[in-house]
Amino acid sequence: MATVVAVDLLTGVLTGLALSLAQTLPSLRKGRLRIEHAAAPEVPGVPELRLSGAATFLQLPSLTAALERTPVGGEVRLATENLAVIDHTCLELIGDWANRRMAAGTRVAVVGGSGIPHDRLAAAVAAPTQ
Repeated sequence: MATVVAVDLLTGVLTGLALSLAQTLPSLRKGRLRIEHAAAPEVPGVPELRLSGAATFLQLPSLTAALERTPVGGEVRLATENLAVIDHTCLELIGDWANRRMAAGTRVAVVGGSGIPHDRLAAAVAAPTQ
């Protein structure tokens, strides 16, 4: 904000973009987000999205496409064994998708993995949005 006031709007916008990318670089070192569609090994016939790597705002288009390809109704599992990082934009996207799907009768479960990314994703899926 101070840059915008002190210099000009363009400089402030460019500074903001540079800072956003600088904040994202450590996450990108953990690998790009990989999304694999598969059948859940424990439950035959249940689709599972296996998320691995770093889920950042840069992967929103591919994440959105993968989520929308899942079937409506029944159960969908999100596997997080190899998910290293997930940022708030991806959490919000998955939470909104899960709420829409649950309203249509789909059960969404977060399985596998542990740690901060898994816990944050499980909380986003479990929390209803207003």
